[in-house]
Amino acid sequence: MLNPEEIKEKALSGFFWSMAENGGSYILNFLIGLVLVRLIAPVNYGIIGMMTFFISLSNILTDFGLSTALIQKYSPKNEDYSTVLWVNIFIALICYIVIFFISDLIAQFYSEPLISFTIKIFALHILISSLSIVHIAKINRSLNYKLWAKINLTSLFISGIIAIILAIFDYGIWALIFIQVLHNLFNTIQLWIYCDWNHGFKFSFVSLQKLLAFSRPLTLINTLNVFYTELYNLLVGRLFKAEKLAFYLRAKQTSEIFGIQFNNTLQKIMLPVMSNFQNDEENLKNTFFKIIILTGFINFSVLSFLSANGENLFVLLYTDKWLSSVPLFQFLCIEVMFLPLHFMAGNLLIARGKSKRFMYIELTKRFLQGIIIVLSLKSLETIVYGQIFVAVIYTIISFVIVQKEINISIYNQIRKIFPYSILAIIIFIINYINLNYIFDSSRIIEIFANLIISIIVFISISYFFKLEAYNYSLNIIKSKVKKKLKND
Repeated sequence: MLNPEEIKEKALSGFFWSMAENGGSYILNFLIGLVLVRLIAPVNYGIIGMMTFFISLSNILTDFGLSTALIQKYSPKNEDYSTVLWVNIFIALICYIVIFFISDLIAQFYSEPLISFTIKIFALHILISSLSIVHIAKINRSLNYKLWAKINLTSLFISGIIAIILAIFDYGIWALIFIQVLHNLFNTIQLWIYCDWNHGFKFSFVSLQKLLAFSRPLTLINTLNVFYTELYNLLVGRLFKAEKLAFYLRAKQTSEIFGIQFNNTLQKIMLPVMSNFQNDEENLKNTFFKIIILTGFINFSVLSFLSANGENLFVLLYTDKWLSSVPLFQFLCIEVMFLPLHFMAGNLLIARGKSKRFMYIELTKRFLQGIIIVLSLKSLETIVYGQIFVAVIYTIISFVIVQKEINISIYNQIRKIFPYSILAIIIFIINYINLNYIFDSSRIIEIFANLIISIIVFISISYFFKLEAYNYSLNIIKSKVKKKLKND
C-alpha cells in the first residue's frame, strides 16, 4: 500500500498525463472534425446523434458498473478481472442483438429510413468496447495514463485518417460511423497487446456477487445519467428533426471541447485517489479544496472566453452554415462550467463505498431533471436554459453532500469558488466590449487580440489578488521544473 505522499505524487503525475491524453485526443478529434465538417452535410451529424442514444445506453449496460467496482475494490483478484470480462462480453452481445432487431422501429420513430441499416454497423462499437473495459479499468486503477495516452492517440489518428478518406469520396455518414468503430477497435487491439493479461479466463459467481453488491446501484445511476444526457438528443431529434439536432450537437460538442475534458481528467484522478483516502478525512478535505479552486481558476475562465467569442469561433472553425449553433453554444458554456462541481460529491460517496446512498441521491436529482425537461420542450433555446438550471441545482446538492460527508460548510465551498467566478465574469465582459464596441477587424485577429488581453487580465488579477489556485499552480510547475532539472 502506498503512503499518502506517494499516492499524491502518483496522482499528480497521472493528472498531467491524463490531461495530456484528454487534451491531445480532443485536439486531434477537433482537427479531424474540422476537416470532416467541411466535407459532410449537417443532417448526417444529426442522424448520428439520433443513433447515439441507443449506443451510449448499451455501453453503460455492458459495463454494468463493474469497472468502477474493480477500481474501488481494495485488492481485486485474478478471478475478479476475468469474471468482469465475461460479463461485459455477454451483456454486449445481448445489447447488439436487441438493437439489430429493433433497428426498423428506431428508423420509424425518427422518420429516418437510413437509420435502419446504419445502426446495425454503428452498434458494433458495443461488442468491440466490451473487450477493453477491464483493461481500461486496470489503467485507471494503476494511474498509468502515459500508456493510455499513447494507445488512444495512435488509434484516433489512424481512424481519423480513414474517416477523412471516406468523406472525400462522399461516404458522409459512413465516415462518421467508422471513425468511432475503428477508433474503438484499434484501442482494443493495442490494449490486449500492451496490457499484460495474466488473470486467466475463469468465471466466478462468488466474485460476481461481491462486485455486483457495489456495482448494481452504480449501474442504475450511470444508466439514468446516460439516459437523461442522451434524452436531449432523442427529444430534439424527434421534435425538431435531424438538422436542428445537428446544430444543437455542434453547440454542445464545441462547449465541451475544454470543459468536458477538464472534468473527465479530474474524475479519472479523483476516484482512485479518494478511494485511497476514504478513511482519511483531512486528506479528503484538502483534495476537495484543490478541486474547487482549480475548477474555478481554469474551467470558469476558459469557458467565459470561449462563450464571449462564440460567433467568431464558429465561422472560422465550421463556416457560417453552422451559425445557428452560436446562441446555444454560448449558454451551454455556462452549463459546462458547473460539471466538475456537481460530479465531485458522487466520486466522494463512491470512494467511501456508499454507492446506495449515491443511488438514492441521483434518483432524486433525475426526478427533478425530468420535471425540468418536460417544462422546457417549447424550443431549443428553452431546452438549453433548462440544462443550465439543472446544472445549478446539481451543484447545490453536491455542496450539501460534501458538507455532510467531510464537514466542509456550504459557505466555505462557495467562498472558495467566488473569486474565480468574478474573474470569469470580468474576462467575459472585457471580451464582449472589445467585440461590440472596440474591434473592427477580421475574425481571427479579433480572437487572438481577445486571447492576449484575456491572458494578461487572468494573470494580473491572479497575481495582484494572490488567488490561491494561482499560487498552487505555480508551486506545481516549480516543483516539476526542479525535479526535471535534478534528474537531468
